[in-house]
Amino acid sequence: MQAVNPKDAFNIEKEHKIINNHKMDLSTTKKEAFKEFKVERVRRSVERIPHQQVPIMGSSSYANQYPNWKNGNQDVYIEKHPQYPVYSLPFSGNSSYKNNFTEDQIKELKRQQKNLAA
Repeated sequence: MQAVNPKDAFNIEKEHKIINNHKMDLSTTKKEAFKEFKVERVRRSVERIPHQQVPIMGSSSYANQYPNWKNGNQDVYIEKHPQYPVYSLPFSGNSSYKNNFTEDQIKELKRQQKNLAA
């Protein structure tokens, strides 16, 4: 395998040019020959719109839709005597903890720990 000269590997002068030595078909799909044309710029006249004195609405749509609760000072409202829910009914069901960890198992675990420590 022959090494490539670094100057021939990438030549910026050749890369930006489109080299096409083939004859191109310049006819369209309707078999009409391509005709060169020049685009002319269309000049438009600009008319000034007269300034109208229209009153400006003093608030935004957000201010109209949402009331101001006057809490801009970030006041913290604390109740003097808060009322918490009171649950006076005892739990009458079974839990997986109650089913899996009985007093006998706890006594056995303490006995094993005592034997390991000794």
